[in-house]
Formats: sequence, structure tokens, C-alpha cells
Amino acid sequence: MTARRKGDEPGRLRPLPAAERRAAIELLDQEHLMTLAVLGPDGWPRASTVGFYSEDLDIYLVTARNSDKLGAIRSDPRVAIAIRHEIGQPGNGLALSMTGRAEEVFDPTVAERINKAVIKRYPEGHLYCPQQHSVAIVHVQPVTIVLARARGGRSITDGYQVSGGRSSPSRPPSP
Repeated sequence: MTARRKGDEPGRLRPLPAAERRAAIELLDQEHLMTLAVLGPDGWPRASTVGFYSEDLDIYLVTARNSDKLGAIRSDPRVAIAIRHEIGQPGNGLALSMTGRAEEVFDPTVAERINKAVIKRYPEGHLYCPQQHSVAIVHVQPVTIVLARARGGRSITDGYQVSGGRSSPSRPPSP
């Protein structure tokens, strides 16, 4: 499985076309769970299933302030995300793999906007509310996206460089 086309430079991905961007956004709008992988302090990847909210291609999740996830993100903001959406017959679907840079949201206006949007979209809220008293909102800005389409036991993958999602600022500007 390769995300490059013949003739592409190694490590170089094509820009994300508009049609593929729409497909990725539609998948994000239909799903609410993803696998998030972070790098642990020992250098090994750690994956967990988390609830998420998306705006365009930007991903937001809530985690406990004392979680290993947040500690790992603070140490190394590189993350990977995987989401699969079933379409029709069992085994048919669309999957999205994303690499991105994650950071905690400190801007109170962004946090308020995300909180209101999550409550409106997911009024049940249980997937987005860790049991701890102190939580953090994490913003993932996409860097690369791989879309995989599965049909009839076969899959086709294409990888793309992302020229930014909504890219909401999560930190207030430095003085």
C-alpha cells in the first residue's frame, strides 16, 4: 500500500483535491469515534479510542489534564488518527488516516465555540466528557491524509498533503 503515485518524489504527497477534501469532511461529519495514536515517553506509539468533534478537517477532542495522552502531546505534538465508516455491504467503506500536530486549546473564545458546537451536535455528551474534574480541549491540525476506499474485498488508497484545515488558533497570540 503506497500513498504516492509513480513519479512522485519520495515523501512528497500531492495536494488534497477538492472532491477528496469533501469526502474526508463528510466522513468526519458522520463519525464520532476515532483512534488517536501518540508517542509515549519510551518512544513507542500508544493508541486509544476517543470521541471527537470536527470543523472542516480540524479535529478537537477532550481529555483529562492528567491523561497520558495530553502528557505525550505536550512532549511531542505529532499524532496519527484513524477513522473508518462502513458503507452498504459489510466490508465496504471509507477510511481516513491522518497525521497532524496536536496542541491544547488555551484561547477561551475557541474553547467556548467548541463546547457549544459539541453540545449542539452531540447532546448526549457522554463520549466527550472524561470523568476527571479537570479536562483539556486538544486541537489537531492535519498535515497529511490518506483515504482508503474498500469495495468487494479490495481497497484503493490515496495520500495527500493538507494545506490546512480550518486551522483555528488554539493559543492566544504572544505579546
